[in-house]
Amino acid sequence: MSTRSYICKELPNGKYKTIYCHFDGYVDHNGLFLNDIYNTEKKVDELINLGNLSSLGLVIKPSKKKEHTFENPQRYVCVAYGRDRNEENQEAKELTLKDMFKNYWIEYFYIFTKDKKWVYSDSWFNDKKSKK
Repeated sequence: MSTRSYICKELPNGKYKTIYCHFDGYVDHNGLFLNDIYNTEKKVDELINLGNLSSLGLVIKPSKKKEHTFENPQRYVCVAYGRDRNEENQEAKELTLKDMFKNYWIEYFYIFTKDKKWVYSDSWFNDKKSKK
């Protein structure tokens, strides 16, 4: 079973550059990884530019020395629908908060704010909570 999440970066125009992540969206996994590893604007941009994810890993780029595919991913590496399964239209989308929360099937929302901090919300409360 999956725990779906959105991973977002707050933009100056009031929208959020957003990618979908299918697995492990709960705070003790994706929330922890985002807060502890993807905690700079450069890392957040690199992650979001990867597009929609099957799973968030500790590392964005796979080693060139080993095969990395959707069916056979390298351990600890993000698994992306576009890069690793060659699916089209997997790029990040600009959404409003209202648009994000319309997606009732998303269980966690992670937002990297303009203040360079992660906040999150879960679909049950729709209320941002500070992770740091």
